[in-house]
Amino acid sequence: MKKEILSYVCVPFMIGGAIISLGCNSATTAAAQSQWQSDSIVYNGEVGHVAVVISHPADTLSSLSQTIAEYASEMLGGTYAGAYSQPKALIAHYHDSLLAKLTPDYEELKAARGSDDVKFEWTSRLDVAAETAEYVTCEYSSECYLGGAHGMHNLYGATFRKADGRRMGWEILRNFSDAELQKLMREGMRQYFDVKTDEELQNMYFNHDHIYTLPQPQCPPLFTSEGIKFVYNPYEIAPYAAGMPTFTVPYAKLKPYLTITAQRMIRWVL
Repeated sequence: MKKEILSYVCVPFMIGGAIISLGCNSATTAAAQSQWQSDSIVYNGEVGHVAVVISHPADTLSSLSQTIAEYASEMLGGTYAGAYSQPKALIAHYHDSLLAKLTPDYEELKAARGSDDVKFEWTSRLDVAAETAEYVTCEYSSECYLGGAHGMHNLYGATFRKADGRRMGWEILRNFSDAELQKLMREGMRQYFDVKTDEELQNMYFNHDHIYTLPQPQCPPLFTSEGIKFVYNPYEIAPYAAGMPTFTVPYAKLKPYLTITAQRMIRWVL
């Protein structure tokens, strides 16, 4: 079994290189000041490829760093009982747990097929997606292939207010079902699916009633340099072949629907 423990630092306004297809991919805007570090454990062995990668502030004692580590732990399963100021220990805990879970499943698949030609692939990672002086947005993604007809890719994330580490959720929008806000959502969906009319868009959904009111995505709204990013994961509202319906609504268009709390985090663009 081959395991690699990797760690390196990303400084502001620079995107780091890849580490065995994994690494730090940070975006910074509006005079962000954090220094980020990416830690990972990568296994390449009989089971296949298993990796856990987490980007976090280099100052692991800061409240923001520990809040982000806590979020990463929750997304990875919520079983880590150690200190959130020790992200390497957190990564080791979840990598060990993941490998222990996947190994018997792989052995069962190998026995059923009578060969070891198929290898598992699993990568869980937390990356910095956007940062300003007011907030940082982290995206959590999970990609896996476990021998089925196709793999799976899911994306979640959270925006944290730097002042106190608060995690922003759907409460930043005053009324997600507002008719005018839903028009903006449909506009974003039409752009994603590259269709011109709502009639065409309606045929893309599992539930045709979603043309009137889209459900809230499982992924919370994500603050970016361009606006609020909305993500629907595979199978959430559309077939697997539709991919991951994703679009960004500019802050200027969203302002009437944002709470004052949210508006204060993006004063530099409003």
